[in-house]
Amino acid sequence: MNLLSIIIPLYNKGDYILDCLNSIIDCKYDFEIIIIDDGSTDNGVELVENFSKSHPTKKIILIKQKNSGPSSARNKGIEVANGKYILFLDADDYFNKNSLNFLMDFALENEDVDMIEFDFSTSSKQVSKPQIKKIYNSRLDLIKDLLNKKNIKSIVCGTLFKTKICKKISFNEKMKWGEDSCYKLDYILNSNSGLYISSPYYVNRILYNNTLSRQKVSHEMLTSVILYINFYEEKLKGNKFINKDLFNRLFKTCVSYIKLCRNSNKKEYSDEILLLEKKCIKYIKYIKFDSYKHLIYFCLYLLINYFQIRRNYKNG
Repeated sequence: MNLLSIIIPLYNKGDYILDCLNSIIDCKYDFEIIIIDDGSTDNGVELVENFSKSHPTKKIILIKQKNSGPSSARNKGIEVANGKYILFLDADDYFNKNSLNFLMDFALENEDVDMIEFDFSTSSKQVSKPQIKKIYNSRLDLIKDLLNKKNIKSIVCGTLFKTKICKKISFNEKMKWGEDSCYKLDYILNSNSGLYISSPYYVNRILYNNTLSRQKVSHEMLTSVILYINFYEEKLKGNKFINKDLFNRLFKTCVSYIKLCRNSNKKEYSDEILLLEKKCIKYIKYIKFDSYKHLIYFCLYLLINYFQIRRNYKNG
């Protein structure tokens, strides 16, 4: 059994995959690299095959599948993973030099911990041994920081997971947005402890502006958003200790996507907008200070809609 399984979904990232692989190949521990080609049409697969041939002593597994999305690729990687721990790595990202050695040294010193969260950088950095910034002795504390986006990220890259827990759950392959966050919550609900270290081990390339305002709205996206909201509600229902944190986060999510839809074709997405409006009204009594900008926008939005309806009624 390997100590570590590194799962890399690959889709048309031939320009970056060698940097990715070179950043992890010198790890001193027993590890396997599981690359799931998700129907690439560039030269990425050929580069991986040549890289594997030039490193015959390393365990590099290449699995090919038709294009099904990163969630499907990650699920396949989890299925075949044979390490004690799992890391998810995007094909256009990489690890800073010596990061894996420091991280796995630390993991072996803290084997009872279910997850280790570490930081990102956007370029290569010199790294050192990890310093513990926060200890989590309960899943409730982990959930609260996930909901408040404090230390615990909503994405799966930047976290060291235990394989035995990963194999109990799966990514929702129907979701094209928010699937990482749902997986992270599900993992935490099967965990009891965690550590946050501030070391910037993972390098996340900024290849394009992925801010919400620049995303193209679609029915597929909004369906995923609603699945995400319903997942969080269902998984955390009845937990009065986190209601405020939960509904505050979901309120901001709903308002953000109402705003995105309003900047697009509002009529086309009327059903989804109506559902998001109802969710907002449900959450509004729980919001915290950090949601006031969203609250102001939502109140103005309702007011404008009210006057538009009255005007249409008079003109009708």
